[in-house]
This record gives sequence, C-alpha cells and structure tokens, in this order.
Amino acid sequence: MTTTAVRESFASLTPGRTASDSQRAAITAPAGPLLVLAGPGAGKTYCLIERVRHLVQELHVDPARICAFTFTNKAAGEIAHRLESTPGAWSRGGTPRARRQ
Repeated sequence: MTTTAVRESFASLTPGRTASDSQRAAITAPAGPLLVLAGPGAGKTYCLIERVRHLVQELHVDPARICAFTFTNKAAGEIAHRLESTPGAWSRGGTPRARRQ
C-alpha cells in the first residue's frame, strides 16, 4: 500500500465525531512527545486515535515511528482495534501495539 493510501485510510478512523477545542489542541500539536491528562469519559482514546491520524495524514510521519501509551487495558484494546482496522497502516512494524503503562 502506498503512503498516500495509508494516509487516506486514516481519514475514516472516527467518522462523524467532532473534537472539542482542548481535544483539537492536543490532536494538532506539533510533532513530538505529548501528554494528555483528562478525567473519565473526556475522550482521551478518541484524542489519541485522532492524534495518530493527524501525524500520519497531515504531518506525513511514518507510522512505524509512532509510539502510543495508555493507562488502561480497555483503552489499549480499543486503540489497537481501531488501528488494526486500517489496512496497510503498519506495514513495516506488523500489527500496531498499544501498551498499558
């Protein structure tokens, strides 16, 4: 799969959802390490998925260079599930790995 196709496949990770101002700030922050702290139900998993999409699709970051951590098994499973459903997105590294820290 081409890099362009990988970027286009990320466009549909979270269809129909709109980010709040604070989520948008985290999603579109410059490339580099980012810590997102928020309470239950605040949309941290959504924000992390959209951050990955933004890095790949908009900033042209190689997906193999992205490492994401979360603090719950549920969020790690959801992140892995959503990213695995993107064909070819992780071609160099096999399947995505979402780790609970």
